[in-house]
Amino acid sequence: MEAAGRTLVAATDRGAIYSFEINPPDPGPPLIKVAEKPAEDRAPLVRYPLLKDTQLWVGGLGLTKYDVQASRGKLDPRWVKDEGDTFLEQIPRLYAEMEHTLARHTGAAVRLPALLRMGSWIGGDRDGNPNVNAATLEQALLRQAGAVLQHYLHEVKDLGTELSISQTLGTVSPEMLALAAASQDPSPHRADEPYRRACIHLYARLAATAQALTDRPLALRPTYPAPAYRLAAEFQADLQTIADSLAGHHSSLVGLLHLNGLIQAVSVFGFHLATIDLRQSSDVHERVLAELFQAAGASVNGQAVDYTTLSEEDRVALLRREIQETRPLVSPWINYSAETEKELAILRAAAAGRRRYGQQAIQQAIVSHTETLSDLLEVLVLQQETGLITPASSHATDQTDQGLMVVPLFETIPDLELGPEIMAAWLDLPEVAARIRRTHGGIQEVMLGYSDSNKDGGFLTSNWTLYHAERQ
Repeated sequence: MEAAGRTLVAATDRGAIYSFEINPPDPGPPLIKVAEKPAEDRAPLVRYPLLKDTQLWVGGLGLTKYDVQASRGKLDPRWVKDEGDTFLEQIPRLYAEMEHTLARHTGAAVRLPALLRMGSWIGGDRDGNPNVNAATLEQALLRQAGAVLQHYLHEVKDLGTELSISQTLGTVSPEMLALAAASQDPSPHRADEPYRRACIHLYARLAATAQALTDRPLALRPTYPAPAYRLAAEFQADLQTIADSLAGHHSSLVGLLHLNGLIQAVSVFGFHLATIDLRQSSDVHERVLAELFQAAGASVNGQAVDYTTLSEEDRVALLRREIQETRPLVSPWINYSAETEKELAILRAAAAGRRRYGQQAIQQAIVSHTETLSDLLEVLVLQQETGLITPASSHATDQTDQGLMVVPLFETIPDLELGPEIMAAWLDLPEVAARIRRTHGGIQEVMLGYSDSNKDGGFLTSNWTLYHAERQ
């Protein structure tokens, strides 16, 4: 999210435009004691004892004799977790409260899609900050992945402790049995506990995933080595297998402690935690493209190109032609300026980050100081040159290389006034419209900024122009 008070505008092709004001949060009413809340509102708060009782009834404790020697080393030291007010904990709780409220009013169980996701500019916003580069982006992605995977490891460990459900006391789905069978857990105490064996397998796979994505071990002694998850969706599918089997066993209440929240967390955070916005000024993109065209000997109408002196019409024609090319514009045998090398490096790092952590790790390339249509086309060309976009003429169908959404940022009064015209021209380009439909689900984001317009035209003019830009 942008700073408080910014406005996010989403436009679908050239249809309706929806804006959302992002304001400072209301501190809300003082805390209310549980006893003072209506009974239906207390439900999520008082369910915990009921859930623990459910675990006791479906557990296998007492069915087999306890072997002290065989159990030695069975318990690992527990991770020390901070129960602080974090996004990783609070966003799943928010979903749970919304689902509970909807179920109470509709009479049917509701599972919400991932409507709310985390975003960040840290590590990707180069506009005015020379210290942000490929290394800072890589470090931001690495730290975010480490934080979210550490959280998942904690949760799966707790889940394994909770799901001590004996197979002799109820049916288990075939999919659940297959997941448990994949476990290499040798303990005889868990022979009839398929859910616990499955959690041990999930923990081992998560441990391998953490090692692969963060280059360091995050897990507390996994029982055995296992293959890493390739995608967060694979981990979520395994969790859903557990949830579906519990529901079929009439034990879905058990999942309310950790399982349902963990499934929702994976759908929201993936293996990346928060989507990092890339942001750079259009002036920098212009200088980089000018150098690339000059070094490549590009021409327009048979004349060598000086990109900085071209008319807007000629720039658009040149950039659209370049988007259709399969041959690279960037040469590995040319030494470019430090600025150009830096921009190419961070875009290459973004492409590598999307392959490593998932496409949601980086999704937007924000163009500050957008003044013309060419300011947006330049970013498509740069993405194509750095592996973020597959060249259009290659007819590739691999959706993993379809690039970042180019997001214009209109801030000054003149830019805000020209914004609707620029967006109309952008969405009228067939190749752009096709890409938006294919890659971004028919949605084009637009950012309207208040800071520069407020400096440029004053409070009243700024807000009036922002209002008109949103309406148009």
